[in-house]
Amino acid sequence: MRPGFRLGVQWLSEADDVELSSYDARVTMPLYPIFGPPPPMVSLGFEFTELNAPAVFDLPGDLYETSIGLSWMRRRNDRWSFRWMLGVANATDGDNHSSDAWQFRGGGFALYQPNERWTWTFGAIALGRNDIPVVPAIGFIYQPNPCLRFDASFPRPRASLLLADDGTRQQWGYIGAGMEGGTWGYRQDDGVNDQLTYRDWRFVLGWESTPRREAGMPFALGRTISAEVGYAFSRRFEFERGRSDLDIQDTVLIRIGTRF
Repeated sequence: MRPGFRLGVQWLSEADDVELSSYDARVTMPLYPIFGPPPPMVSLGFEFTELNAPAVFDLPGDLYETSIGLSWMRRRNDRWSFRWMLGVANATDGDNHSSDAWQFRGGGFALYQPNERWTWTFGAIALGRNDIPVVPAIGFIYQPNPCLRFDASFPRPRASLLLADDGTRQQWGYIGAGMEGGTWGYRQDDGVNDQLTYRDWRFVLGWESTPRREAGMPFALGRTISAEVGYAFSRRFEFERGRSDLDIQDTVLIRIGTRF
């Protein structure tokens, strides 16, 4: 019953004269417990993306996203749990304030844990993006022993290896893949309101310091620190009105984050 905070920064190096940096912050607060703990959670988030590109590309320099969401997780019994999410976001360049900037997000999924080694997920999540509006939340977490964990869930699967454990905190190394990006409303140089979607696919190598976690669970409560480097490919900017999509070269990335 206390607020949680998340901070993150990401940098994608210059390629085709395009460079991306993003900074995000989120606070999650518990509400009054309904039908017993855990309580519903409300989250408030803000993300700033800086986009450096040649003027000929006609891309916005600054992108902003403000979001609010509600989530609730309920345990049905020792094996089944359910989670629901509902939220709204305003994603814009600061000039386009039309309906292009508003997004509705949400979803629901079930978690089935037959034993400590396996956890299965079933459901779907609405992302609010133009290119991929909904993704399946279908996958599994398999932890054959305390030192090895496989998370095969879209959109960020990973394989993790325990590097050190001092009894209180664990140091994990991991390799992963995934899809990143987002959609924003923006105004073209000629004054036309449009929507911009950025997407990339990536491979990453990372490190994560966490409190000890239960077998099969994707996260642990408490302070978490993570850092990763990676390679982003199949990068594209997509537009909704009267423009051709723009493909850009592959690049490297660095991401650092913390949760407490």
